[in-house]
Amino acid sequence: MDIRLFLNHYHNDINRDKSVDTFFADISLCWKTGKWQLTADATNLFNKKEYRYTQYSTTESYTSWITLRPREFLVKVRYTF
Repeated sequence: MDIRLFLNHYHNDINRDKSVDTFFADISLCWKTGKWQLTADATNLFNKKEYRYTQYSTTESYTSWITLRPREFLVKVRYTF
């Protein structure tokens, strides 16, 4: 059995007074026996709906955001002949 956990942390300074810490997490479980393989994946475990980031230059700053896909679950079954 394989278990994989992916965790990403991002720190963004939205403006001079506000910063945002964002965590993204995915998990994957894989179980193999004989010719069978069962995999279960879960993405966006914390169900983060939006990601914001800021870009800076010498004269201005620009904040934008990305709408993320919702939490997802996927189960796969494989059989090898």
